[in-house]
Amino acid sequence: MRASLPTLVALALAAVTSRARAELSRPSLDDFYERGRTRAACMERGIDRDHSDPACDERRVVAFLVGLEAADPVVAGRRVLALGARVGVDAGLAWGAYDLIRSRAWIGLLRAPSEGARASKILADVTLDTALFQTFHADLDDDAAGLHLALNPRLVQRAELEPGDLAELRVSPYRLWDLEAEAAPIGPRIDKDGRLALPLGVDYRAQWNDAGERVEQRTTLSGAVSLRGFPRGARHHLQLDFARLTRVDWSTPAGRAHGWSTSAGYQRLSPDLAGIELWILAGYGWYTGANTARGPIVQVGLEATDDGRWVFGASYDARFGLDYRTNEILRVHHARVSASLRPDRFVVGGSAELIGVGGDAMAALTPEVGVRFGDLALAARYRMVLTRRVPLVEAPLDDRFSVSVDWNF
Repeated sequence: MRASLPTLVALALAAVTSRARAELSRPSLDDFYERGRTRAACMERGIDRDHSDPACDERRVVAFLVGLEAADPVVAGRRVLALGARVGVDAGLAWGAYDLIRSRAWIGLLRAPSEGARASKILADVTLDTALFQTFHADLDDDAAGLHLALNPRLVQRAELEPGDLAELRVSPYRLWDLEAEAAPIGPRIDKDGRLALPLGVDYRAQWNDAGERVEQRTTLSGAVSLRGFPRGARHHLQLDFARLTRVDWSTPAGRAHGWSTSAGYQRLSPDLAGIELWILAGYGWYTGANTARGPIVQVGLEATDDGRWVFGASYDARFGLDYRTNEILRVHHARVSASLRPDRFVVGGSAELIGVGGDAMAALTPEVGVRFGDLALAARYRMVLTRRVPLVEAPLDDRFSVSVDWNF
């Protein structure tokens, strides 16, 4: 069996590995913070987090990727050799201390043989993600009232699933449209690193299956009392939620569902921890659909880097999700570990995931190796699905090998 994981959101466009896709759709207790946090990634450290030093600086970025890929996906129940190409572009413009607009687009096409002597099927992955962030009176040295505004539209299409899609209860190839907006009035400084903030957000998401049928609409309203600040002039902010209340409403062909959750915790801990980012959030949720469910929700994790030569990350999420086919609320657990070592021009690393949904479990291990020659990057990865009892998944979710060569410029 098998799958594809992000979001249209987001992330290191040039990386285009299973890890980058996972970050795009990674569930969060506060999607409003987690997705927007990546908006300044290029301005601070480059869009190609795995390989390179792209043509970007703190004020603007224009970077492109052109590549080729060979893989062995499962199509119509049988494994085939698929060949294809991919193109990506990342463009951003920053002004003021923290304000910017950033758009990332990605198209990956694989041509896979299908049934019949000359038949073929095109597997298309598409991502379009835009982030706009504008501040008014954001200076920590000024106690005047301020305002932060954020807008994040995105569009995603996945012809193949990744293991992490299961954690979002995406059980077949899908298309996704998402529009998120947040306004955060800013009050006086309450410690040396931040000011009082009242972030208020709304998110609308619609999802279709590969037959073009709309399978889910989701509207989320979220408000919090928070401490918000920008570490050392970085363009992304850190945030401590003292208290957050979230309401979510679903509409599916099987009916309607809704839920409430409360949470508190650090979106990112103090920058005084050199080279390490931590997040610790916890809360409680209660939901009603075809059934009722309630219980604790948790999101914890860390990312560590040593001057770009090695990167390590680990996270664990416990939450609730909706199966759009039955309108049933299910308990979701998602644990993930990833690491990479980058001596000179080489990259060696991988990731491991364990996902539990409604009593079913799946584990996957994905080692990766790569080498870079100037602007050219060659990479190979092999995903091994270690647990195959996943009746929730409709599409194949199985081992997958791929080789790619990318030109970043």
